Amino acid sequence: MLSSFSFYHVAKRAFVVHSLSWLLLKLNSFVCHQFIITQICRVYVRMLHGIALISLINYSNVSNTDKRISFSGVVEHPLLCGSEGKLSPALNSQSFCTDSEVLLSAYLNERIRQLKTIKLFGNIRRRRI
Repeated sequence: MLSSFSFYHVAKRAFVVHSLSWLLLKLNSFVCHQFIITQICRVYVRMLHGIALISLINYSNVSNTDKRISFSGVVEHPLLCGSEGKLSPALNSQSFCTDSEVLLSAYLNERIRQLKTIKLFGNIRRRRI
């Protein structure tokens, strides 16, 4: 079970990496280096967002009173959702997407679906025993 502290730690790390990528882009004058640094940092930040989503899934399995997972693979959480029930821009997979980020986002959604399927079959198996 992961606590909200681990999610805070991951989110803080993602913010630091995002800030560092912005700083490196400002300091670096070569277009090629800017492109490489941008791609590496964006993929790394997206990876941390994926870890944060998975930690939220694990955290939301504890109690379903104020946290839930929708069947579309999007994590809904009162601390992250706005009044419309949508994810904050920092965790929205469409906030700033390159081709690699779209692929990573699709992979994460598929992985979330697999985790939910495994949990479903695990619960069925436990009931039979």
